[in-house]
Amino acid sequence: MKKVALITGFYGQDGFYLTKYLINNGYKVIGAVRKINEHDFSHKNNKDIDVIDWPYKDQKKIDEIIRNFNPHEIYNLAAYTSGQKMDFNPVENAELNAMSVVRILDAVSRINKKIKILQASSREIFGEPNSSPQNEKTLKQPRNSYGASKLFADNMIRVYRKNMDLFSCSAILYNHESPRRRAEFVTQKIIKSAVKIKRGIIKKLEIGNLGSIRDWGSAKEFVIAMHLMLQAKKPEDFIIASGQSFTVRNICEIVFDHLKLNYENYVISDNKNYRDIESESLIGDISKIKKELSWSPSISFENILIEMVNEELNRG
Repeated sequence: MKKVALITGFYGQDGFYLTKYLINNGYKVIGAVRKINEHDFSHKNNKDIDVIDWPYKDQKKIDEIIRNFNPHEIYNLAAYTSGQKMDFNPVENAELNAMSVVRILDAVSRINKKIKILQASSREIFGEPNSSPQNEKTLKQPRNSYGASKLFADNMIRVYRKNMDLFSCSAILYNHESPRRRAEFVTQKIIKSAVKIKRGIIKKLEIGNLGSIRDWGSAKEFVIAMHLMLQAKKPEDFIIASGQSFTVRNICEIVFDHLKLNYENYVISDNKNYRDIESESLIGDISKIKKELSWSPSISFENILIEMVNEELNRG
């Protein structure tokens, strides 16, 4: 009998790669999306995938979905993204990123406590970190409504784990990229602009702080780590990251070099989008997941970016 996984945020980058990975490992996937009629699914004819509407504000309907499908695992990936608009709508951030997690936990606690739950958390829970690299015990002090909503969800994951004996855990995700990364993220902004410059469509790229340091990894590898978390003997929270630091300037260098261009001739620092460099860099310490789940990334950030550039070139 196939294992059944319910994935919220099914249409996003992580949902796509996680679905592909689980299907290849013999799962049936229930893909839950908001505004189902707005999406065209490339794998909609796959007999191992059912796509459903995700009523994240409705406890009764969430109960019905979990009761009807009775999944072995739930991967809650649905969230407002952590791009530049992290405070654009704090109420909706709280509804989708926080309260919908409580609704899932509550439904599982009443319907079937054997269902395992993974919550996709974020490095934004650390806000302005007081140390680097960050580990699972680093002080959490979010600086925007997105980070605050993610931290609330993490706290409730632990509350239900401890008090209701649920197999619930949070994956604290650092930046992770792929050709399916959305356009508002800095990697895609740089790549799409660089390709347009190469084609003579635009002449310059305006970007924020070139010295900003982040930890970037591969979405394809991060979803494997998420799956491993639900196969562990006991539920725990883990940082999922590359453990390596790169600047926005590094991204420009790699992308433009792959296109046989010198980024210094085209990239302009844009004060409108300028973010100060944090006193401590947002870099993930992956010692725990390496030791306990034997997971570590193998794809270099340069290769991730080159794949993304080639995909953009192939789009024509």
